[in-house]
Amino acid sequence: HHALDRRERDLRGERAEKALRHSEAQYRAAVETSPDGFCILDRQGRLLEVNEAYTHLSGYTRAELLSMRIGDLDARDHPEELAAHLDRITRTGSDLFQTPHRAKSGRLWQAEINVSYWPITGGRFFAFFRDVHRRQRSEALLKARLHLSEIAAAGSLDDLLQAALDEAERFTGSRIGFLHFVDPDQEHLTLQAWSSNTLKSACTASGKSLHYPISEAGVWVECVRRRQPVVHNDYAGLPGKKGLPQGHATLSRELTVPVLRDDRVVAIFGVGNKPEDYTEEDVEAVQHLAELVLEVVEHKRTEAWIAHLAYHDALTQLPNRALLADRLQQAMAQVARDRRRLAVCYLDLDGFKPINDRYGHQAGDEVLIGLAEGVRRIIRRNELFFRLGGDEFAVLVPDATPEALSELAARVVEGVGALQFHFSGQAASVTASIGAACYPLHAVDGESLMAAADAAMYRAKAAGRNCWTLAER
Repeated sequence: HHALDRRERDLRGERAEKALRHSEAQYRAAVETSPDGFCILDRQGRLLEVNEAYTHLSGYTRAELLSMRIGDLDARDHPEELAAHLDRITRTGSDLFQTPHRAKSGRLWQAEINVSYWPITGGRFFAFFRDVHRRQRSEALLKARLHLSEIAAAGSLDDLLQAALDEAERFTGSRIGFLHFVDPDQEHLTLQAWSSNTLKSACTASGKSLHYPISEAGVWVECVRRRQPVVHNDYAGLPGKKGLPQGHATLSRELTVPVLRDDRVVAIFGVGNKPEDYTEEDVEAVQHLAELVLEVVEHKRTEAWIAHLAYHDALTQLPNRALLADRLQQAMAQVARDRRRLAVCYLDLDGFKPINDRYGHQAGDEVLIGLAEGVRRIIRRNELFFRLGGDEFAVLVPDATPEALSELAARVVEGVGALQFHFSGQAASVTASIGAACYPLHAVDGESLMAAADAAMYRAKAAGRNCWTLAER
């Protein structure tokens, strides 16, 4: 009977110990995963336990902190004030207050402390610490994000980039700001934007949209090679730096942040000439703004691409039938005002289907892309080339005299016939049949003008292909 009682007491003890271990593990997990700093102090202010977040806030290691008192960290110069405060918390049970703390580096930071007292094992203080400045900075970054989103919705890309650089200057106390886009080859840069202050007072060097090799850039471009932020707090003493262009701002310090997408650097976001050294906090702020800007840039580019696809052929990037209808209406209105002629050349490829059938759609696409590039080189700047669909194309010819129209059609027929392609080791080529029609000579509106040119193109095919004909009146 006594043995059973003893066994039951042992089991109860084991269960209690197991529950205590589980409770301690949960407590430890809650403390260690807290984004706020946490410590336990005794009545004399000695640190008995700290979490990892507090080691980051203070800059000290856990071992260093456990040999310290809270007075070694509190930046107030009067120990008696601190002792009186601890006594007051002992009587009231808790307090929420702000006080300056000094990090290991000497940096002062404003701590918001939520502390409770519990009268166990001689009395213990349980304190949570939060960096007020960091919280305020996070709130300010959120406001900056909203501000930049508003600019993105209403302004141009240049407006957005400049506003973002202005924000980066403000957050870091910098005097200059710049943004470069990096080419996919990771070898070339394009200067895209400067901050307002850089343009106004710091830099008169020319070069917006200048495209140049990374190898010719200064030490600030190290962030591309390292693929991480780079800080130079003593720019003047750097070895291996290159001379600055005439009119460029003199540099004392700089911070550059690379923005990566799919493991490639796509942009460099930089600030410079802060009166004192750049800190890790500055790096975090610039990284946050750089990421935000690139998100918006990508969104705007996607919007622009969708708008582009509405009026352009996805394969050849040529304007499509919808844009032709719009440009045709505009050109006809101008003809009515200026009493000039307007022409459309309707182009259909000869021999395209056999290439597509024999070598596949990829070969057919290559022919269409090659044709688009070839004809664009042939036509004049004021003439527009469109893909209507399949292997049908059109050229819109403003101010078309009979002589100019004849010369253009002949050049296109000759140019298309000269294009050479190779598939599976075999040479291949196509020719063009073109029908031309003039407004108002052959038609009274856009629809009848296109129909007249189309009919003329079929007459060119009937005449033997690889030629052009003019519409009949």
